[in-house]
Amino acid sequence: MIKVLVYNDRTVLGGTMTRDFNFPDLTPLLSPKAVAILGASGDFSKNSGRVLINLQKCRYQGKIFPVNPKYREISGLKCYPSLLAVEEPVDVALIVVPSYQVLTCLEECEHKSVKFAVIFSSGFAEESEDGRRRQKSLQEFASRTGIRIYGPNSPGLINLREKVGYSFSPQFHPENFVSGRIALITQGGGVGRAILDAQERGIGFSYWVSTGNESDLELSDFVNYFVEDPGTDVILAVVQSLRDGRKFAHVAEKAAQINKPIVVLKLGRSAEGSQAALAHTGAWSGHDEVYNALFRQKRVIRVEDLDQLLGVGAMFERFKIPTGKNIGIFSFSGSTGVLLADMCGVYGLTLPSLSAQTKEKLSNLYPSLMNASNPLDITTAVYDFPELFTKALKVFMEDPNLDIALLPFPFKLGSINEYMAASLIKVSRQCPKPVVPVWMSKGIIRERGYELLAESGLPLFYSAAHCLAAMRAYLDYAEGARKSTIDPVIHQEYGSFPVDLEIEMDTLTERKARELLAAYEVPLAQAYVAESLAEVMEFSRALGYPIILKPNYYFLSTREKVLPIRVYVRSEQELAPAYEELYRTVERLGMLGEGLSILLQQREPDRADVIIKVFEDPQFGAVIGLGLGGRGFEVEFTFRIAPLTTGDAEAWLREIKEFKTVAGMPEGEVKLNSLVDLVVKVSCFAQDWGHRVPQLQLLAKESLDDNSFRVHHITIASDNSTVLPVKSGSIAAG
Repeated sequence: MIKVLVYNDRTVLGGTMTRDFNFPDLTPLLSPKAVAILGASGDFSKNSGRVLINLQKCRYQGKIFPVNPKYREISGLKCYPSLLAVEEPVDVALIVVPSYQVLTCLEECEHKSVKFAVIFSSGFAEESEDGRRRQKSLQEFASRTGIRIYGPNSPGLINLREKVGYSFSPQFHPENFVSGRIALITQGGGVGRAILDAQERGIGFSYWVSTGNESDLELSDFVNYFVEDPGTDVILAVVQSLRDGRKFAHVAEKAAQINKPIVVLKLGRSAEGSQAALAHTGAWSGHDEVYNALFRQKRVIRVEDLDQLLGVGAMFERFKIPTGKNIGIFSFSGSTGVLLADMCGVYGLTLPSLSAQTKEKLSNLYPSLMNASNPLDITTAVYDFPELFTKALKVFMEDPNLDIALLPFPFKLGSINEYMAASLIKVSRQCPKPVVPVWMSKGIIRERGYELLAESGLPLFYSAAHCLAAMRAYLDYAEGARKSTIDPVIHQEYGSFPVDLEIEMDTLTERKARELLAAYEVPLAQAYVAESLAEVMEFSRALGYPIILKPNYYFLSTREKVLPIRVYVRSEQELAPAYEELYRTVERLGMLGEGLSILLQQREPDRADVIIKVFEDPQFGAVIGLGLGGRGFEVEFTFRIAPLTTGDAEAWLREIKEFKTVAGMPEGEVKLNSLVDLVVKVSCFAQDWGHRVPQLQLLAKESLDDNSFRVHHITIASDNSTVLPVKSGSIAAG
């Protein structure tokens, strides 16, 4: 029978805490029928004036209601003294007033039943303590009224598909918008506008949203909307901070299940960048290693700069997901081909041999190509016979060994480059395989061949390194799509919990931790608690030597590191002296209390150790850290967000370089299955109970009996130092 427990605001169902994220329908915000501009101005040199003018530039087909008691008419439109004076319904209120007046405007929105409010105003959490209080008032207002708030401190948003934009930019030209299938989300306006400039290269976008301080609506709300949007193929995001990491994890998993790529440039990964992000939007950027864990786990593509972000996005929009990962390099410069081949090796990209059929066809085209290889060098013969480029490229792209082609333009060649660029564009439209050009000339003045490529909509790169890094990310995602282990059922059910675990748990003791872990079927080494030397001797005989004795207290503090005290006992003759030594040590530390409580465990031989850390991250909730040790190598931790599926856990273990040592043959699969089982069960425990303790560390050791892993030691860190002995007798064991 599965028992339902309730703890705080989360429901536990057989060990599963569920949460409803309640994503809003953003259609009225992105495609409104009526917009009011509160604070509209007739001075078009100011932000409050440009918001109106820019919306008019879009030739917006809906209704616009300027609101400002100082005007009767602005730019040919009737101006209203207040929002309440507008007789017709309003979907979106654009608020362009000083920060101290924003709440008054929102109160008018409440009385008018406005669905969304866009706040351009700055002066909130990014500025001062007073600003943080004002921003908190916005959050409380949104929660109380149900009116969704976009911003504050936002530069606006653009629906490029319908050519509708909310913006105060002095450079706003909707006639130049290029509609496409890339959705762009940023948390700052400048970076977003830099990326949108790629429209000059023929790269189109479906939407751009820049969420600002995210007092209410956040980045994840828009990711969710774009995941469900049939007109968006790929989502690009420049992220300073995630307000709710679990919410993002949820929508990232939705995207992974339908193979819609999310490409993220994470800002604030350094101490300096994190401080700058805090000053920009008032949000902490978070632990970078935890972001890395989330991205790997949910198949989010992480890039390093704007060029990679745009390049990967353009590749997915133009080419969708490729069927394989074999690269062909097609060039008329031998040294350029060698350079790119070397770099492919650096980025772990595969260059297969050309098929015999391809070699024969190339040789028939031009005798010098009889020994054609990959990279293919068609030589400077293209200077005299430009048509050779087109014919050879078609043959090259038909090779069954190739999945994607890389075409460098090494230097300026005037009309020859123009011819080759036009041919490449034509072939790319006829061929289902991706064709990626790289303009490698370092000259400043661009020529017509470059312009043709830039205007073609193909993902054009200016750096071989940027190209290959983007290509590696693109191909890795495609490979993940082909063998995805994303599982929509991310929890397992582990029976019912004892009543006393429901519970009076002001702090999590080791006893309760063991009982909880046992309820999740986490394999535990046998252990006993003894309150006297006689009990120590009795339980030692039951366990068998060698054994480990340690004080059975929960006494670690996050403020003061207290090392665990353990005594290794090899025989019964050593038992009494070891007990006395432990007694004196505990007494000296002032932890003796009413007597000495001893935890006894059998000591496993020194084989492989697995250390699992469980801690609560302020943005992502429960996080699992995994380190594999023993056999003389240091432990390095990697991380994942709880909970994990078996597929998640196995993929994680196989990524860890030390795993090859731990899972040595012939018992490797036994160890792998045992570790996967251990990690999955601990992750479900962490998801449900990790919030009760800042950090919990489990040491699991390999058993000689069956090569499986069992938890031997549990260390609990707490904000408050406590010393809680547990009752005499056996502790839950697997």
